[in-house]
Amino acid sequence: SYSQASIPISLEPKRLMMEPLMLAKILSIPAMLETDNTLILGGETGYCAALIAPLVKKVLNVESDSNLVKLSSRYLKQQGILNVNNKTSPDLNIPKSEENFDLILMMHPTTVLDTTIKHRLNHGGRLVCQVQKGPMVQVQLYTKAQNCHQINQKRIFEYTIESQQRLPQNDFKF
Repeated sequence: SYSQASIPISLEPKRLMMEPLMLAKILSIPAMLETDNTLILGGETGYCAALIAPLVKKVLNVESDSNLVKLSSRYLKQQGILNVNNKTSPDLNIPKSEENFDLILMMHPTTVLDTTIKHRLNHGGRLVCQVQKGPMVQVQLYTKAQNCHQINQKRIFEYTIESQQRLPQNDFKF
């Protein structure tokens, strides 16, 4: 199965993959609808995309490492997951040609949330992000109101960088 295949990966020197329990916790935050146009920023190997693809209409998986994008594309295709489009963006920016999204998942902590990301949400859209302040990371949910441009923010949980065990690149199994 897709989740049990061993895949050797090489991440940038300072990047480690999110542990499965934290990924599950983050994916449990937003409601996922079969009509959702979904964006994943920092999608690494595509594992997150593989988990949510059956639940949503389509997924754009944006990753800075072109080798991981190739790996993700190959394995998703082998598994018959056809509603995921993988793109490389060195700075993990949303491609300008893309439409707005119903769900945006930012998979790596950021020190400053770029406000343009929130404005790429459709009405009723949800954004899950991780904002780092020193050793603390807050996982936040932003929701854009249905009939206006108001965006509501809710802190869901927080963790410390030291408590978050990330998987070393050679220990990850797909």
